[in-house]
Amino acid sequence: MQVWVFCKKEDGSSWGRSEGSIGSIRQSATVGAMIFDFRYKNGEGKWKSSGHRKGDTRDAAFAALEAKNGPLPAGQYMSRPRDGRTKNWDLFTRP
Repeated sequence: MQVWVFCKKEDGSSWGRSEGSIGSIRQSATVGAMIFDFRYKNGEGKWKSSGHRKGDTRDAAFAALEAKNGPLPAGQYMSRPRDGRTKNWDLFTRP
């Protein structure tokens, strides 16, 4: 199987192309900050949106959300990244 990989030079000047097989391509990528969605379980037991923020980790995104909206209430939360692949929510408790 042939795979074409299109790469942009670090200086951003032009595009390059390399050819290889699936097993021979070794690329490293720097993953930047990701957007996380957060939901809070209210007193009625219903999940309500708390918002979304960008961060390198879930904890960093949650801290950014609190910095924007003020302190969020203690309780149960769930989160997931907006990566288009993650279907399940991660549950966590904020003391």
